[in-house]
Amino acid sequence: MSTLEDVKQAEKRMEAARKALFAYLELPKQQDIDVKLRTHLAENLQRATDDYVELIEALEPAANPS
Repeated sequence: MSTLEDVKQAEKRMEAARKALFAYLELPKQQDIDVKLRTHLAENLQRATDDYVELIEALEPAANPS
């Protein structure tokens, strides 16, 4: 089971990976595209997203205060 803190940390990693990929994609077009780097950044985003989804699915239910 994961905790809300685990999910929040995974969300931060996913957002950082997304920002890194988009920062690379927004470079001036006159520069050559580094396919290996672009692929690496996309794979990092995919892994971070997969990790986030797994943690959401395993999230412990919140305790119901009675």
